[in-house]
Amino acid sequence: MSGKYLWILLAVLLVVPVAAEAQVSPDTRLLQRPEWDGAVFTGLYLDGQFRYQKWDEMKSWMIGPTFAMSFAEMPQLETGARVFVLNSNPDGASDETGFSDIDLWGKLQFLDDPLLLSAGLLITLPTGAEKVLHPKASGEFNVELFGAGRYYATDMLALIGHIGLRINSDMDVKVGGVKGEIDGETQFLLGAGVICEATPELDVLGELNFATEAYKDYDSDIELTGGVQYNFSPDICGRGGIGIGLDDGAPDFELILGASAFF
Repeated sequence: MSGKYLWILLAVLLVVPVAAEAQVSPDTRLLQRPEWDGAVFTGLYLDGQFRYQKWDEMKSWMIGPTFAMSFAEMPQLETGARVFVLNSNPDGASDETGFSDIDLWGKLQFLDDPLLLSAGLLITLPTGAEKVLHPKASGEFNVELFGAGRYYATDMLALIGHIGLRINSDMDVKVGGVKGEIDGETQFLLGAGVICEATPELDVLGELNFATEAYKDYDSDIELTGGVQYNFSPDICGRGGIGIGLDDGAPDFELILGASAFF
């Protein structure tokens, strides 16, 4: 991990303008996983995202949509789906492109304002390409249980947190024409973050996420992520940030760019 990236990220997180009047929207989410939040989307959410990742022995990129929505008949219930087109380029091997697994989740908010609490279930459909060497392309059914919270410390500052358990199935891989299998592990998940509305148009985002190893002989996934969301209108925003891996199970460096629309 390059020290200069960490200093840049810390500068983004610490330099937060003070606004006299601001309020964090429940539809504003952290960059890594929007479902890891005690809030529920107030309508239909559509996000398109691009990610570039630099690992110790691999580079990868991915692009794809995330959908999420709540229902007028039951506004405490959120459902969502996510999929990517992935490219992985391991050192010493040819790069490969294919689909990730499809994430499907549902969560129910059971406590509201100022402390919002939700519990959810996520499953992955085995659409991940075997030839793409990446944790998001396992090609297996995986299950995740999680609880998430959001606390409004002030109108302009929301504290976010989650805890969870993920069961990963054994993953089939194909590298250089040779097939193999990697044993899946049960992961413990924990994370915390902040959303600060610096101005009515600009939100500052920061989070630290931890997960134990996803597969046998892998390392823990610990990543610090910071960025911003700029609201062009109440219904359209642009988002971007960088992530810094603090253990080998996370990418050393990650660039995240996206745009979201609310309906």
